[in-house]
Formats: sequence, structure tokens, C-alpha cells
Amino acid sequence: MLYEKDLMAKLNLSHEIIIYGAGVMGKALMTCLRDFPYNLRIACFLVEHMKNNPVEIEGIPVIDLEHAATLKNGTILVALHEKYLADAIKNLREKGFFNLISISFDSGIWSSIRWNWLYEHERKCGTTFLSLEDALNKDLHVYVAHSITDKTLKDVFPIRKFEIPIQVGAILTDKKIFSIRDDQGENISEKNRQYCELTALYWIWKNDKSKYAGLSHYRRRFKINEEQA
Repeated sequence: MLYEKDLMAKLNLSHEIIIYGAGVMGKALMTCLRDFPYNLRIACFLVEHMKNNPVEIEGIPVIDLEHAATLKNGTILVALHEKYLADAIKNLREKGFFNLISISFDSGIWSSIRWNWLYEHERKCGTTFLSLEDALNKDLHVYVAHSITDKTLKDVFPIRKFEIPIQVGAILTDKKIFSIRDDQGENISEKNRQYCELTALYWIWKNDKSKYAGLSHYRRRFKINEEQA
């Protein structure tokens, strides 16, 4: 099972694979792509400037745009937060870089790349994936991340029996919107602006005691029928 087969074929044929962005997104992309099932070689990280950036990441050099003239024919994976992508793409094109592929945390490409990597690693370890139907019959908690910055939804859906709302970034505000918050117990709530809903995932790891636990990203819902719920 391999999603984004066309993209993977293109990357396998690329003379040089470059990741633009040396932050959390870029590092996560590197971890997946240079490991099984991809086994791709990352030539370098590309950044706008070297200020506040390391000279290398796990042995892969970090190069700024001023010294990247020879990299213009490489395949560049622009790995940034969604809100920075448009400006980054515009800047790269103005500087003569055109072979660009956008990959953000919100993109379907990233979801597929990450799923392929996780699926193959779990399979190698002999772990089987539970179906949702099987999981619902076990000790299951699915936390639904909420923030005080959430916009009002047009449709309001009832909370399912296995869902638990959790407020993320709770330590950064005096407004408490749910009884379960990521600033309780062992937590990294203060890092929510950098890690988004991963502060909830950390909280689950350290504080939840159920047999199976999961996270639903900011009000996104699993589409299941009434019998399954």
C-alpha cells in the first residue's frame, strides 16, 4: 500500500532532492523520506538566510538562497506551515527556482507520506491496525482538540461516546473552555504555538490511561455511521 505513487516516482527520478525549510515540518519530512519505504537521499536543506538556522541537520547541510545558485535544477520540497507557503513559493520563483512541490502539515501529500512511513514501520514490527469498529468495542478514548481561536462552525455535531474534548494551548490563556486541558498533569502546553495539536498528543501520551487513545485534529471528525458510533 503506497499513496502518492506518482509523487514518489518523480522523487525517485530526481537528480537532487532538496527540502526548503529547516524547521519542524522540514525535519519531519526528512525523517520519513530518507527512511523505509522511501530510502531517498536528501541533498540539503535550503533556507532564506542562515540567521537562527544550524549549518547542518543530522549530517545534511543547510544552505541559504544566496549560495544556492547551483541547486536550481533540483526538486525542491517546500516544507512549511500553510500560512508561509505562498510567500515562500513566490520568493523562490523570483530567485529562479521553479521545480517546487508544496508540503505543509495540512496537505494531503504530507498525510500520505506520513501514513506510508507509519504503516510500513508498524507492519515490520508485527503491529496490526485495528478497524474503527473493533476499537469502539475496546477501552478507547479519542480526544478532540479545541482552541480559543476556533471559528464558530455552521454545523454543530454531538459528541460521540468515545470522544473527549481537550483544550490546547490552555496555559497561554485565562479562558478555560473544557474541563480537560493540555496544561494539566505533565504537559508542554506552553509550546502550542510551535507544535499546534501535538501538545494534546503529548498530554495523551503522559496522562491518558485507556488501552487505546487517539486524537482528532481541531474539530475534524471521523465519518462513521450511527451503528458504528
